Amino acid sequence: MIPLDIVAFHEAGHAVAALVLRIRVDKVSGVASKGRRKNEETSGHCNIAAPWPRQGQGVGAPIDYAKCTPEQCRDVAIYHLAGGEAERMLREKRYPDQLRVSAEGHEDVIVAHRAAVEWRRQLEGTIPPGNSGDDVLQFRCKAREMILEHWSAVEAVANALIGKTITGAEARNLFEAATSS
Repeated sequence: MIPLDIVAFHEAGHAVAALVLRIRVDKVSGVASKGRRKNEETSGHCNIAAPWPRQGQGVGAPIDYAKCTPEQCRDVAIYHLAGGEAERMLREKRYPDQLRVSAEGHEDVIVAHRAAVEWRRQLEGTIPPGNSGDDVLQFRCKAREMILEHWSAVEAVANALIGKTITGAEARNLFEAATSS
């Protein structure tokens, strides 16, 4: 089971990225729930009113990248990568022993697992197809910069999320309070 603070920061990363990108957040949860796939359990979720074109109706309909502008493709990638970046930054701050680097300069298993999850998401269609590894790395860097710049908002949303679900309006209010000073 993933610690609740890690789940909260991961989902807060998605929510803050959505708010920075001016995407409406409907609700954010740090509570385990039923996933989209059979017998899948997720550790949390961030529901947004995604402005990009979909292939069909419904929340789970795949993104229609052929109809997306380059900016929409970039925003999709940044939104999806921001959760992992917020989680990674939390791990760097609170759990540095989990982020060891070997003598050869390789990241440990936990970091490697996060990278594998991000690449799997690319294959599943949450990161625009046709992008090179350099493009995805650039999207990841932009997501990390966004999370760094708005870290106080990520912390505020995450602290409200630990083991709970909040509305999009609550997330937006926390974001605005954290970024207004």
